[in-house]
Amino acid sequence: MKTWTTILVVFCLWIACGCASLTRGNTQEVRIDSYPPGATGEVDGMSIQTPAKIMLSRNESHTVVLRKEGYTEYRTEITPRFSSTPFVTDMIFWHLFRSKDLSAGAWELTPEDVYASMEIEEASMEDLLQRARILLIQSDQEDASADSPAAEPPLLLPAVFRVAEATEVFTAPDIAHRSIGTLYQGATIVVLEQKGNWYRQSCTQFADGWILKSVVRPR
Repeated sequence: MKTWTTILVVFCLWIACGCASLTRGNTQEVRIDSYPPGATGEVDGMSIQTPAKIMLSRNESHTVVLRKEGYTEYRTEITPRFSSTPFVTDMIFWHLFRSKDLSAGAWELTPEDVYASMEIEEASMEDLLQRARILLIQSDQEDASADSPAAEPPLLLPAVFRVAEATEVFTAPDIAHRSIGTLYQGATIVVLEQKGNWYRQSCTQFADGWILKSVVRPR
C-alpha cells in the first residue's frame, strides 16, 4: 500500500511540475533599454540594440553587456528567482530528480526590465564641458552693451548634473515656448545658467536649451 501511495505522490508531483512549465513556458520575455538609446551589445553572445525585447531561459543566469561610443561599458546580470506560489511542487520535484527542463516554469527572471543609465566617459565629459564654456562666453558677449569696453569674461567651470526624471527641453525658460525634445532619466547635463525655476543646459543630445530645476540632481 505504501508503495502505491509513493508512486501516486510522485506522479502528482510530476503532473504539477509539468503544468508550471506548460502554463508559463521555459522562457521569459525581458525588455532591455538604455539612455541614451541605440546602445549595442550582447546577452549571452546574442547581439542586441536598445530598445530590445528578447526571450531568455527562465532557470539560467544571463549577462547583459551594452556599449555606446562616448560612454563607459554597462554590464549587469539577470538571475533566476524561484516563484514559490503556486509552484512549491516544482521545487520538490527539482530536488528529487534534478530536472531543469521540467522545473523551469517555477522560476522567473529578475529584473525583467533592464534600464541602463550609461555614464559618459571622462574624455567625452571634458568635450561637453569645453563646449559649455564656449556657450557661456558667447552668451556673455551677446549680453554685453555695445558701448561698454570689451572685457574677457571669466572662464567658469559649469556645474554637472544628472536628470532625475524625463523632461522637455525648451528654447526659452517658459513652457509656452517651443519644446526641442526630451531628456530622459540618467542623462548627464551641464548647467550654464539659472533663471528663476529654470536651468539653461548643454548636453550631448541638445547643445542648448532650458529645463526645470526640479528634475535635475547633482551628479
